[in-house]
Amino acid sequence: MSKYKTGVAFLNAASTASLAADFGRLHDLLQLGEAKDKVRSVKSWLSKPENSQWLLVFDNADNLELVPIQRYLPGVNWGHIIITSRNQAVIGDIVEEGHLLNPLTTEDAMQLLLDRSGVQNPSPSETEEARKIANLLGSLPLALIQAGGFIRSRRKTLQEYHKLFLSRRNDLLQFSSYIGDVEKTVFTVWEINFKQIEQESPDAVNLLLLFSFLEPSCIPELILHRGSSPQKRWGSNGEVIETRAEDEGIENCLTNVIQGDLEFDIAIEKLLSFSLISCNKESGGLRNFSIHPLVQYCAVQRLSPSEVTRWRWQALLLICHAFPRNRYLEPLNGDIGRMMLPQLIRVLSEYDLMCIDQGEQALFRHELASTLLAATRFSDAQWKTEAISRTKQLLEQDDEPYLRSLLAYRESALMRMSGMVQKSESALQEFLHHLTMPTWEDSELTARFNAQRGELIISFSENLIRQGRLSEAKAELIEWKALGKDYSTLERITSRARDIILGKVLRFQGHFREALVLLETVLQGCELDDYFEGTGWYRVLLSEVADLYCELDRPTDAERLLLRELTPMTEKGAQDIATGRRLRMSLAVTYLQRKMYAEAEVLLANLRQAFVSSGAPDYTAKVNIFRTWVSLAMALHRQSRWEEALSSWREALSALDYLKFSGGLNAGLVRCSISHALVMSGHPWESKKTFEEAKANMASESRVYWIPLFNSQWHDFVVDSLKKVYVN
Repeated sequence: MSKYKTGVAFLNAASTASLAADFGRLHDLLQLGEAKDKVRSVKSWLSKPENSQWLLVFDNADNLELVPIQRYLPGVNWGHIIITSRNQAVIGDIVEEGHLLNPLTTEDAMQLLLDRSGVQNPSPSETEEARKIANLLGSLPLALIQAGGFIRSRRKTLQEYHKLFLSRRNDLLQFSSYIGDVEKTVFTVWEINFKQIEQESPDAVNLLLLFSFLEPSCIPELILHRGSSPQKRWGSNGEVIETRAEDEGIENCLTNVIQGDLEFDIAIEKLLSFSLISCNKESGGLRNFSIHPLVQYCAVQRLSPSEVTRWRWQALLLICHAFPRNRYLEPLNGDIGRMMLPQLIRVLSEYDLMCIDQGEQALFRHELASTLLAATRFSDAQWKTEAISRTKQLLEQDDEPYLRSLLAYRESALMRMSGMVQKSESALQEFLHHLTMPTWEDSELTARFNAQRGELIISFSENLIRQGRLSEAKAELIEWKALGKDYSTLERITSRARDIILGKVLRFQGHFREALVLLETVLQGCELDDYFEGTGWYRVLLSEVADLYCELDRPTDAERLLLRELTPMTEKGAQDIATGRRLRMSLAVTYLQRKMYAEAEVLLANLRQAFVSSGAPDYTAKVNIFRTWVSLAMALHRQSRWEEALSSWREALSALDYLKFSGGLNAGLVRCSISHALVMSGHPWESKKTFEEAKANMASESRVYWIPLFNSQWHDFVVDSLKKVYVN
């Protein structure tokens, strides 16, 4: 403050009356004499060059419509002005740039609560209770001060307040201390705002009530637009149709305001002006909104039971309508699905509360089941299992064939990815039992259902592949075909997925050229439309083609293909999702084949870290962990770094044990590699013993070209090398 030699003035900008009064007092303090317009007199004095070192603070400038701040600002290029406001429209309307105050950190919120509660030198248990209360109150300063006043005036402990808050939240948020910590309670402050918004903007009220039933920390504008606009679906004929938001129950009062060119911005600005929501810019020009949990709570408390039910429904319907249910129709379905998952989980909790109050909502069963099944493609195994369980409950008394088949497909796939092949087969068999029921007549075999039947055959074939029954898998895959003479769009897409698995079978059998011809044809078809773009199937396809290029000594072509997808994934930070890791595993193979060992080691180290940090691995992740160790071991082995190679080969063997593949071809090949490293590092007797174990393992099953290079070129190199050693 020392640099402001002219002076510092704090001005109450809550109203024109308060500003006029403060400017009048400032005029008198400056002894500017008689003046009809004291505001103009003060501004003139501040505009003189000899009075240039000043700071004006316009405090509580919340109502920009009734209090035109610009009229009170001196029109000069010196001095400094600070405007404090709950109205975020100040930034842009009044000033070009500003600073949004972030919420208190948890630690600061705890300290404020402890100070206001009169708790000095808190014990560990009191500190933990303070943390819990701060989280319950969302670190809101007014609520924390109010809570501290209650604790101190009523001589309550933090633990007692915490317990009371869980059962008497309304009463506590309306508590006013006689000590005078705050002039208004949390409820009082927001009640005034709510009433004013009701008078000024019904659109803002509707958005506020919708936000009150969504996950509060991040409400992307993209979700709101998707939830209020037509979305693509697959019709029963296997072709694309569009479904309007209103047809799925979203009210016109929401679709009109969200889709309106100006209405949405006006409603958002109104909510921002009362600090009921916050807004942050995101990429693509869209915004992310957030709302404090206590604002949500107070807004909901004003509603009647029927209104609560209405807005719960609207939140649920909007999120389900917006959720990407059909992966082939949206190139960014994975990104959107992962972004929307927290919102889906939140509205599901609201749905559960409706079911408790009103029973199961039968009319909405199919839409919710379809959304849940789409959501099983995202997040961790626990969520996927929960989503499958919920869907089974929803469809327990329902024989709708398409959803039943989709449920069987997703459940089978998830069981297989978790390494539970028998349970995966059980899920398929349960569906096949339903398929033979008399209610499912031939007339119900639509193109959409037939495409889903193709997905089931793919899932069944993948189980056969997992068991080494490659010829049976190939026969199953070839058997599926379109219902009619011409393939519908969805059936054509399913045929691509079928051909990708067929190409995998051919690669496993060692028919590399035949597999490559098939998969390159699929890849060319994918370039004619965008149905596969951004999907897991597309990335599996790229990985398979790249692996075949490596098998056929075309690593540069493989790298070029992989980077075409990996580069944009990395730019978006999506390289560590499951399909991204698979692509990077294939990229590591291209480095190995070109003897780019340093690059391979860096990439494999990053993959290992990604697997470690992602929690408990599913079956697919366990396979890739094995592949990571094998690739690293091959790189070290080729560089004659024997001790490091031995360590990595042993890690690979442990990974096979984790997969319950401690015997068999791959275990034998790893032991062969260990034997070779031992003999090369001067341990012939230990090498001989390991080689004998390896031969027994490898004789136990037929050769399958499971892992690129490892089961082909590396196999030939290490086995031939050991034969020469022991023949000699």
